Amino acid sequence: MRGRILAGAACVALAAVAAPAFAQAPPSLTWVAYAQGKPGKTTEWLKLTLKYDAPIYDKLMAAGVVRGWGVATPVNHRPGFGWNLLTWVTVDNWAGVEKWAGAAMQTMQARSEQETKAIEASYEAVEEGRSHFDEVVRNAVFVPGKPGAKIGYFLVGHYLARAGQDAALTQLYKEAIVPIADKLVADGVVVGYGLHVQELHGQFQPDRKWTHRSWYGVSDLGAIDRITAALVAGITPQLAARAAEVHDMSAHTDDVLMVLHQAAPPAAPAATKK
Repeated sequence: MRGRILAGAACVALAAVAAPAFAQAPPSLTWVAYAQGKPGKTTEWLKLTLKYDAPIYDKLMAAGVVRGWGVATPVNHRPGFGWNLLTWVTVDNWAGVEKWAGAAMQTMQARSEQETKAIEASYEAVEEGRSHFDEVVRNAVFVPGKPGAKIGYFLVGHYLARAGQDAALTQLYKEAIVPIADKLVADGVVVGYGLHVQELHGQFQPDRKWTHRSWYGVSDLGAIDRITAALVAGITPQLAARAAEVHDMSAHTDDVLMVLHQAAPPAAPAATKK
């Protein structure tokens, strides 16, 4: 992305076919860049991103460095939200981050000073100053979707593990949620799903603290009803009791994001469900 957020950018997850269709792979990284667009300027902000950032991402996708990227905006808004736009980029590892940052730097250095100032001025006209912040997450569960599969919305849940229970919460997700999510994918309800854990710790958003982020990618909002029904039917009282032991249920929040742009690689990378 542009110079002042070169170290940032984005990786949320795309997802989804049942895991047996893929081999295991090391958990990939997701870098998410947040920003606050000025009122009524979302379309202009997106146009700038597609003009200046997309060529860098797409070239790296062709080279196998970037696995996918996109832009989303929240459908619901809660008190404390310090952003209304996010960009994600998925890479295999930190070496991929370095390659991506290097490519962005080369692009910026090739611009004239006049062009650089013009780009910065364009963004300043559509984005609130000092609103940008980043997260880096590890995809503890990441099930890529079929090539070309498009996500219309993300259903996102944030969870706060109790002290010393981070690993237990991850394991509970794999035992309890993955089988349900796999069936939702097989039935065509969910395009993809996954679980984020913090790669750089203490990355709290202005409105919440969290250790784990679950997400489902869906093509339409009607799928959320079916996800909810499947979870209610599939979570036994025993699993619910375990959940209460490993995470602070009062800290849980849910949000819905609308995807404004999604780029997917020509072939899906391996699914990760360790």
